[in-house]
Amino acid sequence: MEPLQKIPIDKIDDPYLAMRSEMDGLDMDELKASLRINGLIEPIVVRRLGERYEIIAGHRRTRAARLLGWAVIDCIVREATDDETLILRLAENSDRSDVNVVDEAVFLGEIILRGKMTPEQLAEKMHRSFAWVKTRLEIFDMPDYLQNYIRLDRISIGAAHWITKLQPESKRLYYANYASMHGSTALAAKLWYDMSQANYMIDNERIEVVKSDDGQVISVRAKTECAKCGFLDFIDDMEHVPIHKDDVFCMNKGMEQDA
Repeated sequence: MEPLQKIPIDKIDDPYLAMRSEMDGLDMDELKASLRINGLIEPIVVRRLGERYEIIAGHRRTRAARLLGWAVIDCIVREATDDETLILRLAENSDRSDVNVVDEAVFLGEIILRGKMTPEQLAEKMHRSFAWVKTRLEIFDMPDYLQNYIRLDRISIGAAHWITKLQPESKRLYYANYASMHGSTALAAKLWYDMSQANYMIDNERIEVVKSDDGQVISVRAKTECAKCGFLDFIDDMEHVPIHKDDVFCMNKGMEQDA
């Protein structure tokens, strides 16, 4: 067991690759209150980098201590390479329920991009299935707006999986905004994808984007013809009918019914 050391907080740097993107808010207020009343129950873990230190574990506790104006903080100094530091950081956060899945995805994606580990190695180090890691890496590759909707619990991971497959970008943006405003199950999003593969639903020249004065997208709506009356109208005001992707299949089935 490494000895406990009191290290000046102004000599401690945040992790170069952190797991959490947001640390302020009610949770931070509660942590500050706990530190003020109880002190630091569990020391943070750092590694020495020249004359300074980098946080390995305890990023939130260190931030709370800084906000409280602490001059020093209890630390365990550990010798660790870059790869070992990432693994220790993963171990600290991987089982915490309060870590957002998007933060998790971005952290794992950055590790892959930096060439530190393969997805298979990550799964082994984290004691997770390869499918679990693959899902996070898929989230990492999603557009920022889809990641944000997942972070805010406005779109499920399952629905986002199918929405991110939509092409072109205007169609993906339309359905992402629609799902965030009206909700969508993974099954419904898959239906959108299947119908888009059949070149059904949206004519890309008929997409209406409404923006605020500062350029923020307020809503995205698209028009198509009603299959019954042929009138052009907004697609989210219509019922949607699933159709076989293969026209030959439909034609053959139709011939069987006529026979």
